Amino acid sequence: PNLVRTWNSEATSLEAQKAALEKEKRDFARIQAKITATHTKDKIKLNVSGKTFCTTLQTLVSRDSYFRLRFLGNFSSGLGSDGTFFIDRDYTVFDLILRYLRGGDLNKSELPQDLVDVAIREADYYLLPGFEEELCGGDSDNFVATHTTQYTLSADKTKITKTSVNNRWQDCVVGRKFVNKGQYVWRLKILCGSCMIGLSPENQETQGGGLYDRVGWFFYTMAGSLCGMPVSAMPSQRPNPGPRYGSACKPGDIVLMELNCNTGALSFSKNNESFGVAFIIPVDVPMRACVMMGNYLDSVELEEYHCCL
Repeated sequence: PNLVRTWNSEATSLEAQKAALEKEKRDFARIQAKITATHTKDKIKLNVSGKTFCTTLQTLVSRDSYFRLRFLGNFSSGLGSDGTFFIDRDYTVFDLILRYLRGGDLNKSELPQDLVDVAIREADYYLLPGFEEELCGGDSDNFVATHTTQYTLSADKTKITKTSVNNRWQDCVVGRKFVNKGQYVWRLKILCGSCMIGLSPENQETQGGGLYDRVGWFFYTMAGSLCGMPVSAMPSQRPNPGPRYGSACKPGDIVLMELNCNTGALSFSKNNESFGVAFIIPVDVPMRACVMMGNYLDSVELEEYHCCL
């Protein structure tokens, strides 16, 4: 019995030593990985509009982005005589872009609002959709502005309800910007009534808002038709349905809007039924997603937004 107890005690001690050694081995591997990640031969210097930033290839290609497209498989593309890669973009927030790629925390409270806007714009250019969500705390991919008092937005900015009794279509709630890179998906659920869902040039908001349908491209859910430029010239009070495109939508239906910025193809679907390409829009103009509603208590909810390469 004593021999058995001694053997058991020794076995327990050996298991404990083995576990400690395994932990030490894992800790060493983590430290080694950190050293490798921060001290690599593939160092890169980026010249962002005259200011130089130093990083590594590993950092730049750590996420699906502009940088992965540019550098993977073609590392020397665009290398200048001074040994830097030139990027003709705003350098004032590029350190935040690198911080995000390195896995660091982002906090918009550290920035004045004008720089927050610049950072979001630059992250869009670099095809980093997760940047804005992390910077702004999760609600940045939702509806971001309204050019009228005719609507109310929920606290998380995902649900819009028309609260005016007039039947006017000029007013519009807009979502995040779609820059001319990548492919975007915007999915909405119709809660009540109907709406027009589509895109309008970003600069329209600087021209007083309203009448987005005169300069944009829309799917009119009540009629299952297309509206806006260049399909039809819209009257000021209600949409004049253009060509039949898909089927009419009812409350509870899910409408998906997809924009391929490489081809300019704007498509819609309902409940996973694709209606095909609705418009070919300009690919060199940044766009905003838009929702227009004409009747009291019409309501829609944003369920998903994402960008993919």
